[in-house]
Amino acid sequence: MKMYVLGYRSKEYNDETGKTVALLYEVEIQYTTDPEWKMPFRELAELERDNLQRMQVHIGPHYCNFSIEQLSGSDFAIVCLSHP
Repeated sequence: MKMYVLGYRSKEYNDETGKTVALLYEVEIQYTTDPEWKMPFRELAELERDNLQRMQVHIGPHYCNFSIEQLSGSDFAIVCLSHP
């Protein structure tokens, strides 16, 4: 199933003192069936895609292999083409 990345952010936890901390190596990624996060330049989309690839995003045994899709006009989106 083809799913577009809507956005991502670091997961936040409360440490032993109750202070909220964000872990760089754990992220929450939101997906959508429509390309809502549109980037005006291929270079920007490639940068964001490369960041996601380095995080080795997985859902169970599935690892997302993100790619860039050119939308109508000059917009680009990040997509996982084999999302479960």
